[in-house]
Amino acid sequence: MPDIKRQTAYKCTIHQINKGKYVVQQGWEPNYVELNGLQVSRVNILAVVLSKEGNSFLLDDGTGKIQTRLFTENKTAENITPGHIVLIIGKPREYNNERYIVPEILRIIENKKWIEHRKKELAIEIDILPSSTQEINAQEENVDNEIEKPVEQPRGPNYSKTIIECIRKLDKGDGASTDEVIKESKLKEAEDYIETLLNEGEIFELRPGKLKILE
Repeated sequence: MPDIKRQTAYKCTIHQINKGKYVVQQGWEPNYVELNGLQVSRVNILAVVLSKEGNSFLLDDGTGKIQTRLFTENKTAENITPGHIVLIIGKPREYNNERYIVPEILRIIENKKWIEHRKKELAIEIDILPSSTQEINAQEENVDNEIEKPVEQPRGPNYSKTIIECIRKLDKGDGASTDEVIKESKLKEAEDYIETLLNEGEIFELRPGKLKILE
C-alpha cells in the first residue's frame, strides 16, 4: 500500500458540497468534490442536526442539507439528538447521485459563538439555524465563491498533544495567548503545528491571538 498523505479538511458550506462536481478516482487516490478549482476530499462543516436515524444524521447549515453516515460505532454520535449543533470533519461521498459525508471527527458544539466564528471564516451571511421559510438564493453567489483554503502544514511526533496541553494549561477562561503557547511548547515549528490543528478543527481562535480547545 502506498504512503497516503492526509488531505486538508477545507472549511466550506453544505451548498458547496452539494453543488460541486464529484470526481471518482482510480486506485488509492481519494475521490473529491471540485470547488473553485480545488480538489476537496475532506471537509470541515458546522451544522445543526435536523433528524437522526441510527448513526445517520440529516444536517442543515443554512445553505443546504446533507446526510452523514457513520459505518462504525461512535460514542459522540450516540449522544447527538435533533437540535444539536455539530462540527464534522469528514469525507464527501456520493451514491446513486446522492451526496453524503462520512465523518472522521464529530463534535457537539455547545458554545453558539462558534456559529459567528464560522460565518466570519467563510465571509458569508447565513443563518445556521434552519428555518422552513429561509431563502438562500440571494446568498448563493457569495456561498459559491468563498471557501476557506488552509495550507497543509508539516507534522511532528506528539505535536498535537504538546500544543493542546499548553493551551489547556494557559487558558484561564478567555483563551490562551498564541505567543505564550508557542513559547511554552518549545517546539521549533509551533506556529505551523497550531495552524494544522486549526485546519483540522481540533482547536479554534476565540479571537485573533487567543486559542481554545474544542471540547
